[in-house]
Amino acid sequence: MRVFESVDLGIDPVTKVKRLDHYLTPSSPIHVRIATVDTTALDFDYHDGIEVGVLVSGCQERHWEGYTCDIEPGETWLVAMWEPHGWRAKVPGTGYVVVIFLPEFLDGTELADLPWLSIFATPPSQRPRITSDKQRKRMLDIAGSIREELEEDRPLWMTGLRIQVMRLLFELLRDQSLPGGARPGASLGNKLSQVMPALTMLRERGPRAVKVVEAARACNLSRTTLNRLFRESMGVSFAKFRMRAHLVHATQRLLTTDLPLDEIAKEAGFTDASHLHRSFVKHYGKTPGQFRTDTRQSESCERSGRVA
Repeated sequence: MRVFESVDLGIDPVTKVKRLDHYLTPSSPIHVRIATVDTTALDFDYHDGIEVGVLVSGCQERHWEGYTCDIEPGETWLVAMWEPHGWRAKVPGTGYVVVIFLPEFLDGTELADLPWLSIFATPPSQRPRITSDKQRKRMLDIAGSIREELEEDRPLWMTGLRIQVMRLLFELLRDQSLPGGARPGASLGNKLSQVMPALTMLRERGPRAVKVVEAARACNLSRTTLNRLFRESMGVSFAKFRMRAHLVHATQRLLTTDLPLDEIAKEAGFTDASHLHRSFVKHYGKTPGQFRTDTRQSESCERSGRVA
């Protein structure tokens, strides 16, 4: 089976379990994971890719900010870029298929004027859910086809995966409407294309701050228009999306270095250590110092075989 690599970011400060990030680039825009887990521990992370998943067996509990739901076999979940999310298997032997991809993976891909990324612009509680046995059967078939693409390693395997992701999202979109009753249309896909240069700039800059005016200039848009299109196509403002990127870098540096907070804040694109402190408390409910201390205590316990 084709192997997709991940990088270990250490122990999550809230759940005390490991977090993983994925190597995603324009030339390698997808990460696929097929697994069966016996542990029922809660896991939590966020990453720089869009995620779609299908539960194959067992039962899974999914978590977003302010929203939790159970997923049964044949049901799906959706996660936006840099959106914090958690999950746990409710029974041993829970199996799933996950595809994580950059927006470019499906950019410009439309069928019957349905833009795939429109459903990621809505709050988690309003995203489409599987509701019928026929849909569940089709989703399990799609999950099986994804597994076959990886196991057989045939030519044009990435195109094969793209087709299967298209099938999955089409099943979710075809009978759905966006908030307010509006049907998804091609115009939303066009909005994503318009803000794509800003997404590319955020990814290429890494932790370095990207000003709204710079992102707007890259998209040939005014600041007002960029902010409106970004919210409509990505579901959050440009500023909040940028904050997620900065927090990813700060979290990684706190886990892997002994650098002082002011240096990490500067590296990660924050104004200063106070700005990093406020953002951490808001998003994680604890300070960067508490994050680092709790994580290292958990890692020490894990290495020694003790439970924190």
